[in-house]
Amino acid sequence: MPVASFSISKADDGRMNIKYQGGNEMAVGMVDLIVGYANRIDAPAGIPATFS
Repeated sequence: MPVASFSISKADDGRMNIKYQGGNEMAVGMVDLIVGYANRIDAPAGIPATFS
């Protein structure tokens, strides 16, 4: 896999932001999966959140 660099931060609304450079399509898919999962988890409880 090609070299990739990542920058991870927490947005003002509490969601995770991951910015990256490099990598390949596999890296893009892995980052999308991680961000999608992390944005569904309620941080204090550690369980999937319910959104209205």
